[in-house]
Amino acid sequence: MCGIWALFGVTDEGVLHPAVGECFKVARRGPDATRIETVKDLPHSVLAFHRLEINDSAGGMQPMRLKRYPHITLICNGEIYNAFTLRDAHGFEFESRCDVEVIVHLYEKFGAEETARMLDGIFAFALVDTKRRLLHLGRDVFGVLPMFTFSSEGVLGLCSEVKGLQSAAINSKDADISPFPPGHVRTYELGMQGQTSLVSERRFVSIGGSDPVREKGMTLSSDVQANVRKLLKEAVRKRLMTERPIGCLLSGGLDSSLVAALVVESIRETRNGFVHKGCP
Repeated sequence: MCGIWALFGVTDEGVLHPAVGECFKVARRGPDATRIETVKDLPHSVLAFHRLEINDSAGGMQPMRLKRYPHITLICNGEIYNAFTLRDAHGFEFESRCDVEVIVHLYEKFGAEETARMLDGIFAFALVDTKRRLLHLGRDVFGVLPMFTFSSEGVLGLCSEVKGLQSAAINSKDADISPFPPGHVRTYELGMQGQTSLVSERRFVSIGGSDPVREKGMTLSSDVQANVRKLLKEAVRKRLMTERPIGCLLSGGLDSSLVAALVVESIRETRNGFVHKGCP
């Protein structure tokens, strides 16, 4: 869980500077580090990121800007399970070990909509492209990770939580703050003063409209039990992508116990268990 926050097109510097402090209302989402940045060639705009370190403690800080693509700035709260599979498949040269870096490489090669479609993971991102003067927002298909936005007269704000956008200093026109729709990519044109203008909003995947198992190259048999076992093991395995210790909270039911057993089977590390006195 990280926190993202951004504000675009606030031409009154007397408003923009104090408004930046609103990003700290979601600082609890990223206790390890905070970074606030402006973007070259994009005046009257600012991006903030609160980081909870999961992968690449040294090189994974955001806003992310790669040496190869200095015109692209990314903030993303997410975990991309197939990041390194995509990296190897397309020959991308990563500058970090951070999974969300793959979004930048995919975008430069395929564009925003196809990038979101190719990702297997949970995410909410904002990608600024100053060369093409575009801002792209995207959220995973089930909306696991939150993102809220408002837009009014060229000013656009986004945040992982509503409270980062509620201040009158930011939302002076009292525009509606709404959740960004899951499974969508939205594109804005960026004016020379940072103002935003909506270009398109598209659903990049339709639930029930495709076969996710076949799309990911997995093969299943006629044995239903074997298929369930295979899919569950893969679902657990791909979520263990971390440089941090892993813990499981058990409710005492079969479902959480089964997931914990699969975690232990996958990581094969020394494990410790803790129970409350009187619990089974």
